[in-house]
Amino acid sequence: MIDAWTDKKRRSIMNLCVHCKLGTAFLESKEASAYAHTSLYIFNYVVECIEKIGAENVVQVVTDNASNNMGAKEMLKGKWPKIFWSSCATHT
Repeated sequence: MIDAWTDKKRRSIMNLCVHCKLGTAFLESKEASAYAHTSLYIFNYVVECIEKIGAENVVQVVTDNASNNMGAKEMLKGKWPKIFWSSCATHT
């Protein structure tokens, strides 16, 4: 699960969490203020994390439904067609 937000000092933070049968755990956070949150940027960040975990251990990526995330979704389909990408229920 990936989410991005801006703190009170206008810094952009991206968070990644993983969910498995044992529950949800924080994986990492990235301060991303200096970068445009393009589809390619998000895709590359998700790829880094999937490679740390192992693609064979990932079933689904969950984000909000912003157009940059949907662009990253299309790139992910090309790299790992068996991994699903879906929008968070609160954002649909």
